[in-house]
Amino acid sequence: MKTFLTTLFLFLCSLTLSAQTETILHSFVNNGTDGYTPQAGLVFDSSENLYGTTYYGGTNNTGTIYELPATGGEIIPADFPANGANGSLYPNSAMIFDAEGNLYGTSAGGGLLETNYGGTDFEVSRLPNGTFAIKRFSNDLFGGENDLGTPAGLIFDSAGNLWGTALGGFARSSGTVYELVKTGGSWERFVRYYFPENETGQSNPNADLIFDASGNVYGTTMTGGAGHKGTVYKLAEQYYTFSNLFTFSGKDGASPNSGVIFDASGNFYGSTTAGGSAGKGNVYELTPNESGGWTEKVLFTFNGSNGQTPGALTFDTNGNIWGTTSLGGANGAGTVFELTPSGGSWTEGVIHSFGGSGDGATPVGNLVFDSLGNVYGVTSAGGANGVGTVFEVTP
Repeated sequence: MKTFLTTLFLFLCSLTLSAQTETILHSFVNNGTDGYTPQAGLVFDSSENLYGTTYYGGTNNTGTIYELPATGGEIIPADFPANGANGSLYPNSAMIFDAEGNLYGTSAGGGLLETNYGGTDFEVSRLPNGTFAIKRFSNDLFGGENDLGTPAGLIFDSAGNLWGTALGGFARSSGTVYELVKTGGSWERFVRYYFPENETGQSNPNADLIFDASGNVYGTTMTGGAGHKGTVYKLAEQYYTFSNLFTFSGKDGASPNSGVIFDASGNFYGSTTAGGSAGKGNVYELTPNESGGWTEKVLFTFNGSNGQTPGALTFDTNGNIWGTTSLGGANGAGTVFELTPSGGSWTEGVIHSFGGSGDGATPVGNLVFDSLGNVYGVTSAGGANGVGTVFEVTP
């Protein structure tokens, strides 16, 4: 009887995982019109149309903004301009919507130094004829002598201002947290924190930020801290006071390349691209302790066969954690995974292992859910033409 029950349990588990179906919604083409090699995730509008960017492709081969309507097909709303000094090049972050339906994002090139440690923040607005126009923030150029490095993604605060981070820097820092305030129809940038250039200080923020209910902002750095393995930090809303919440040591993770997310109790969850017992990254939780600090718990460690180098995380409506790994899995081309809580621990299920040719490879960016619980994301390689895909995972 015991053997039968064990066999039945394993069968039901395999049936549950096999019920997850992956579909390629679009394979990008390197043909001068379509974009290719996306480097960032997707965003839904209110009608559940998907929007994203590609790093290359389009008329100028400097990237595109594309739309995948809920009814099917692909629309290329706008190409990024070729002149970096007057526009943006190579979009590299997931975009966000404002209340009027305009999109905002960042690029790795353009601005003062064009493709060399430059970058811009940009706005995409819909024109009366239904097409889109890209507008770089004219007073917000990256890459000057005492300026910022390459920006990561943007987020709105409760007042409608935009916040972001910039990786690296020049004379003054190894990264920044900045705020964009809209006045008189234009956006003005204020640097709220400069990360120090030293071994023990936090350095190289390369991830999106998140706010708590009190207006404090939180993020991660790829390096810095006592072991130079990365940190989780807080920038208080009042006086922009900086504090280091946690420093990674390597065994408990290293080099976080994505931000953190909250649960309903105010605990943090995130991933590291390296470190852990197998050196291939992990998923961690940070909870506040009685001494006023934070305690880390490693929820899951990747070993290669179940994924390697995890990225951004997101919760589904049931409290499960979803994410992707850019490497590892059955074919070494990355995975979509789900972590399910049970009895104080978390169990990983590899929902899909990418296969490269025909399928996608090297998933990047965030995952998003539609109203039915289907999951959407992008791969930067693979697919029918080897230059990336948009995919859907259907429960």
